[in-house]
Amino acid sequence: MKAVLKEGGKKAQDVAGVADMGGLDFFCTRIDSPAGDVNLLRLAMDAMNAECLPDAEERRGGAGHVGKMLISSDDKVAVAMVCCIPKDKQAKLNAKDWIAHLKANIAGTEILHEDEGYAYAVMKYDPDNGRFPLKEKDNAIAQSTQFLRAKGLMPDDDSDDDEMIFGDDFDCDAVEAAGEEPAAVAAAPAIDLSKYSEKTLKVVVKEGGKKAQDVAGVADMGGLDFFCTRIDSANGDVVLLRAAMDAMNAVCEPDAEERRGGSGHVGKMLVSSDQPSKVQLAMVCCIPEEKQAKLKASTWIEEVASKVEGMNVEFASDGYAYATMKNDPENGRFVLKEKDNAIAFSTQYLRAQGLMPDDDTDDDEMVFGDDAFDEYM
Repeated sequence: MKAVLKEGGKKAQDVAGVADMGGLDFFCTRIDSPAGDVNLLRLAMDAMNAECLPDAEERRGGAGHVGKMLISSDDKVAVAMVCCIPKDKQAKLNAKDWIAHLKANIAGTEILHEDEGYAYAVMKYDPDNGRFPLKEKDNAIAQSTQFLRAKGLMPDDDSDDDEMIFGDDFDCDAVEAAGEEPAAVAAAPAIDLSKYSEKTLKVVVKEGGKKAQDVAGVADMGGLDFFCTRIDSANGDVVLLRAAMDAMNAVCEPDAEERRGGSGHVGKMLVSSDQPSKVQLAMVCCIPEEKQAKLKASTWIEEVASKVEGMNVEFASDGYAYATMKNDPENGRFVLKEKDNAIAFSTQYLRAQGLMPDDDTDDDEMVFGDDAFDEYM
């Protein structure tokens, strides 16, 4: 249950940040940890709708103002679908209609509850009738997105692939199908991962790869070339954060069961801090060659470092840069605080350069998918 609440709360930050900056009222995303259990998926929805606590070390929740469809599956259990629409959005779309569309397009779907604001349904594993959750999970996401686009509630992606959606099923085939080469990833010094356990690396690479899908989907549908986000599993270790960057830039395998990577075409600043022991803050920046005329990695990281006292730039080139800051309470340098500052300054700089839209608020800490969402009315 703890994992479900954590994933739901953190995903809410992604949804709220993207929805607010992109001007979207409705959103579809997947939640992995419920593993197709509709009751656990409902708990995840509760965590997403919970009020965001601005003073918490790690912000969660705060997406109650966004209409959401959550999808979760387990290969041999079920596809679960939970929809929640706030009252002020129901004139545009209600939960009953949205879930009914999925039932009409996914054979075997059983609606367990439906009203204007809340609905949920399941499609159980049934191999005898050709009902496989792994396949139908993607179908559910695709059908949800098609429905939003058909009603003018989500922008078109200008492609023939209806499965692309913010933060989930980014189209790994799009570049290849268009006859284009993947973006050239900036050269960087070699990294030595030999001292890290296989388990540690697996967690970091997984988070980086999955976060890449968020970044790629948001950037492409929002028309953004640059993005700042955090990577928690690196725990402030700059080498691990660089490994996460590699995972984000990796070519997405279109036939993989779980798609990862595929954001090499987006200029990115990754930020990580060591939350348990509060030792270090790390930043890694990577800008593909075709974006460097707009912004260089060295310029971006040096600008942020100049505003975060104690931040040391260890390497900087046009396409790649990284920096660290040690926790130093005697001199008032706290990694948890400076992590938020690093994200805020990164975003401020993008806005000052006209590379990210303003959020029309007085809060400069807002950023897609992370420490963006503080309070809303």
